[in-house]
Amino acid sequence: MRNSRYCVAFLAAIATALLAAGCGGSSSTSNSAASTSSEAPHRGGNLIFARAYEPITFDPLKTEGDNGSLWDMMQIYDQLVEYRPGTYNVQPGLASSWTISPNGLRYTFKLRKARFSNGEPVTAQDVKFSVDRFASPKTDAAYAEFLAAEFKSSSAPNPETFVIELKKPDAGFLAALAVPVASIVPQAVVEREGSEFSSHPVGSGPFMLASWVRGQYVKLVRNPYYWRTGLPYLNSVTINYVPNDNTRVLQVTSGQADVAESIPYTQVSELSAQPDVSVQSAPIVAYDAIWLNDSYGPLSEVKVRQALNYALNKQAINQSVYAGKAEVNNSTLAQTKFWSSKVSAYAYDVAKAKELMAASKYPKGFSLSLKVPAGDTVYGALALIAKEEWSQIGVNVTIEPVETNTLFSEYSSGNYQAAIPQPATTSDVLVPEELALAWLVYTPSYQSYFTQYKDPAVESLVLQADRSTSEAEQAKLWPEIQEKSLADAPWVPVVFPPELTAVRSNVAHFQTLRTGWWELAETWLR
Repeated sequence: MRNSRYCVAFLAAIATALLAAGCGGSSSTSNSAASTSSEAPHRGGNLIFARAYEPITFDPLKTEGDNGSLWDMMQIYDQLVEYRPGTYNVQPGLASSWTISPNGLRYTFKLRKARFSNGEPVTAQDVKFSVDRFASPKTDAAYAEFLAAEFKSSSAPNPETFVIELKKPDAGFLAALAVPVASIVPQAVVEREGSEFSSHPVGSGPFMLASWVRGQYVKLVRNPYYWRTGLPYLNSVTINYVPNDNTRVLQVTSGQADVAESIPYTQVSELSAQPDVSVQSAPIVAYDAIWLNDSYGPLSEVKVRQALNYALNKQAINQSVYAGKAEVNNSTLAQTKFWSSKVSAYAYDVAKAKELMAASKYPKGFSLSLKVPAGDTVYGALALIAKEEWSQIGVNVTIEPVETNTLFSEYSSGNYQAAIPQPATTSDVLVPEELALAWLVYTPSYQSYFTQYKDPAVESLVLQADRSTSEAEQAKLWPEIQEKSLADAPWVPVVFPPELTAVRSNVAHFQTLRTGWWELAETWLR
């Protein structure tokens, strides 16, 4: 999903000094959920949440993948299945149970008794309407292509049962039903409201929308019909749009906000020293890389791409740019299910990089344009480090800051040589299929995430894993895919970045899921 996070407030001018490893802070972080497990939850209160990104819409199928919309939506809607903390496997949501046919083509869901926030029951017909919209290329072209490509049809044989038929087995399909765009909506309300549904949503999740002042805040209140007895604990949540990093930090330290997202790496130490604030560093399925256009002359050669990987000191970058809070990236995909820690990341080895360049068609080096998001100091600093270190192997980098939306447009049209096209990319599912089908399988519309990467052997393995109904086979195939594609060096993986969230001590059981969004239904105020 497209994202706009990790904009850190420090001067890019000091990036040269950041080349030395170990200059980042080493402050501890804490998890308030873990520290309050023995406390009895309190009901009531209004949680004030300072967010960096505001929603564009509350209609699950009108979003362009922006997390400002998606993560707020997850407080309003349910899905058939859902993710819970501590597991990569989906758990029951509106479906209390399900079975999958031996051939992997039929999914039969038993629906629980639930009601929407307007008091109307959630019916099997509502589920069918919602899933059909999600899987239809006419309604949902962007997501249907990767998340529901094998969807054939659905039926509601009785009020408590919903059935999906697939054209081919799809190992990632069940996980796809947990994403925000697969949220269950009331058919009658959507058809009556039309485009107005985007600002007057009705779902069966823990909260419902009370008010939305664009550019300022969203106010959510408890859904009195929520099917999980006793939840949510909070009466309401006020989500304020606070795009400035320093302002969010000031609000949470002063108590004006209870929670603040996207904390700058450089402010973790200072915030953690505050007596009433902790910084949660949560692992999520996020990915930072320098993306390469493999159709650009020098970058079409695997030796050159490998040399760029060996010549970048990613451990030092983690310490200096990410304050040591990230993890060095050893994959062409994010840390989803079946990711293997046994696959070796590219070591920092300038001698090896020089050997590869000498054996390539470009022994004397070449010029490389690197486009980065204008004003983003994390990626500005990363680009400066890459420029400095790649000069050691004869690669002359020119850094081109570009406004974010323009940059992604240029990137997706192939108008780049190397780029950091957007802040950290995330996946809404915890299985590898979504990213692998988009990044490692070349299609005319997506072109391996616009890198032009093509490897028939890797593509064949991805499709084999995607269509496998055996988890044991998948557990064998995905690490092999990880190792083979990383050896191709289609781009330059850098780190797996965490989500940094500041939480005041009056907040209990605030949880960030690996998908990046939060489980606010179980959050409460002391």
